[in-house]
Amino acid sequence: MWDKYQISDKAFESYTGFEAGATSIRMSQGLLVPGLLQTESYARLITTSTQRRTGRFSVLLRLERQKEVFAKAPVQHHIMDEAVIRRQVGKAMPEQLRHLLELARKPEMTIQVIPFTAGPHFGCEALVLLGSTFPSTMCCIWRAHGEETSGSPSRIGSGHGGTTVDNAADEIASYEDGFESLTKIALSPAESLQLIEHVADSMS
Repeated sequence: MWDKYQISDKAFESYTGFEAGATSIRMSQGLLVPGLLQTESYARLITTSTQRRTGRFSVLLRLERQKEVFAKAPVQHHIMDEAVIRRQVGKAMPEQLRHLLELARKPEMTIQVIPFTAGPHFGCEALVLLGSTFPSTMCCIWRAHGEETSGSPSRIGSGHGGTTVDNAADEIASYEDGFESLTKIALSPAESLQLIEHVADSMS
């Protein structure tokens, strides 16, 4: 399905298949807006700066992934550091932030922001937890930007297919606990959207 996008990282290629079939998606991101929530202009700007050789294919793949995922409407919970929404990315940020506000209106979508005052936290490294109808949950930790060929998974756990790591159940449980800890230090969804709207207004 993804052959035309020239994905060089086979582990990530496998991940996109799991992502497309997920019934729940939980992500935390400390650097950039999660790929599934990015506008095209935002995606083009960050891939131009980080993936000069594969940027065009990366953006097209990202947009295709968004279509695949949102068509199936899995439950999504995204937690972002405040740095993510305040980082200037060309002139794309006002539109990107307002896009987040629109996405947050979907009944299956929850967005939270971890304020600077929370200090260092578990979500400083990108984290993805995918749930499915399979017996267990898949868990991926992505380095760098948490997207495509700009990074590779340091861990993938799954009880049904995919790559299995030793003690996968324990690994997954620890990441689920870590994600839960982020929900407690993040602003509430309502407060998070207020902050995003405020930052969008200040950048407009």
